[in-house]
Amino acid sequence: MSFQHRAAPVSGLRRTMLALVAGAVAGGLPSWRLAAAQGPSAAPAIGAFLALSRLLIPLGRLDARIGARLYTALLAQDHGFAARSLALAEFARARAIANVEALAAAVAAEPALAGTLRQIVSAWYLGQVGNTVVAFDLALMQDQVRDAVVVPTYCNAAPAYWAARPPRA
Repeated sequence: MSFQHRAAPVSGLRRTMLALVAGAVAGGLPSWRLAAAQGPSAAPAIGAFLALSRLLIPLGRLDARIGARLYTALLAQDHGFAARSLALAEFARARAIANVEALAAAVAAEPALAGTLRQIVSAWYLGQVGNTVVAFDLALMQDQVRDAVVVPTYCNAAPAYWAARPPRA
């Protein structure tokens, strides 16, 4: 017994539907994925953003991947962010400011720079920019209480608790 496979004819409606679905998927990609596709041209700007972030948040362990996603989300929300973040970094460098408290006091009289400082710190601690969630369980606000409070999720354990080996009984 032999079976022959006959390809179904491709109709105009099927092609239209495929094109619409492909367009919807491509249009719905998060902005950080699109920025990642831009390639190495964004790397220097992201590096500068991470250096400024380390000045503003001196924890010593900021995740570079999250930083790149935050930077991309900040750019998508505010097209003037790149220039203002570079201006803030230059302001700190020119005055040899080495900590966030001194920088916050120095830029208090300059609303654009003070707002940029707040945008960056808020993005890292909240893990989101506007309505774009970048990092939920890795947001820095979770670190402040991680030893006493479980990150709010639908389970009673920490996020990704199942990934680690259970303790031996």
